[in-house]
Amino acid sequence: MIKMNAKKKQAIFVIVLLLIQTISALSHPTGNMITVGDDVLWPYIYPIDDTNHKASIMIWNKNSEPKIFLQSEHSASDFMLYNNNDEIYIVERRFLQTTQSFEVRLLKTTVNTQPKVIWNWIKDDWRIGEGGFIMLNDNQMVFARHPEIYSLIKGEKPKKFFDFDQPIKRIRAVAPNLILLMNDSACFMVQHVPY
Repeated sequence: MIKMNAKKKQAIFVIVLLLIQTISALSHPTGNMITVGDDVLWPYIYPIDDTNHKASIMIWNKNSEPKIFLQSEHSASDFMLYNNNDEIYIVERRFLQTTQSFEVRLLKTTVNTQPKVIWNWIKDDWRIGEGGFIMLNDNQMVFARHPEIYSLIKGEKPKKFFDFDQPIKRIRAVAPNLILLMNDSACFMVQHVPY
């Protein structure tokens, strides 16, 4: 048996996380990866050859094998993730064949609880969550949709969150009131004031 010190174990853990993120990005470019404590969560299609394309969220930590955390009941679905400490927000998107349109809903959970619907299904002409999203509270989110950053209050229409002089494709929360904005050629760190 090979003994490893803590630094080697940590290095292996980081390498495995990067491999999972790379595989996830290649197989499911819509989703993103988050960490909650020692757990890593990412969207995936499981099984990979599922012809109905029912999205799943996988969970893994260094003490267990990857397993399904949540699986959508809907065909042609996707999950996008955001966490605020232990709280996990999940945008679930589904494609409706009958209307040839997308709908999204918002779920909230923690690693050890069942997800609860906090926003019911709404029509999604904005590709909400695909470019990343941040929850300011349970009733308001901020999301990127090229080339702008929008705010969406539950039950209302999206509005421009703030003006930025560069087109934006992705958004990530870095710290309270600090957002990372990304486009094809640059990253920008900006402060925002929550509403």
